Amino acid sequence: MDGVMFMHHLRLPTMVKAVSERLGKITRLNSTFHFFGDAEFQKSNIRVLKGMDGLGCIGDLGWYQVRIMICLLGQGPLSVRGIAHKRSESGVITSCSASLHFKDGVVGLLDCGFDTHFRQVCQVMATSYQSCTVQCRAPWCISRLAVQEAHDCSIRRLT
Repeated sequence: MDGVMFMHHLRLPTMVKAVSERLGKITRLNSTFHFFGDAEFQKSNIRVLKGMDGLGCIGDLGWYQVRIMICLLGQGPLSVRGIAHKRSESGVITSCSASLHFKDGVVGLLDCGFDTHFRQVCQVMATSYQSCTVQCRAPWCISRLAVQEAHDCSIRRLT
């Protein structure tokens, strides 16, 4: 099953509703999605070969991050700025960061790549002075949603 299935998972609308009801207006999103591709992966995997899937980590990992931001905000970005940190031997981006700028000054930051241990998290900050962390685990569904208040170190699980 492809990772796109999170868009059709029953937890997605529940998570979007919980974030909206608990946090208020979203002001910032920080998302990271990485996994470690070993030396063989970096040389021969379809995701790092220019003639195969030339979008690299952006096409393989980054689009999930953009998609969750669009789901949470209900809109696409007005502008995007990105930087490639690493490239494969054939020039495909294997590590990058980007800032997505949405209306009302909302900023989404993403970081993705094939160069560190597995991480797949989206942190949501909002006007209620709370933050929410969405942790995803294979098989690519939202598996945990927790809210932390700014002046409180406790974390309450929502889903």
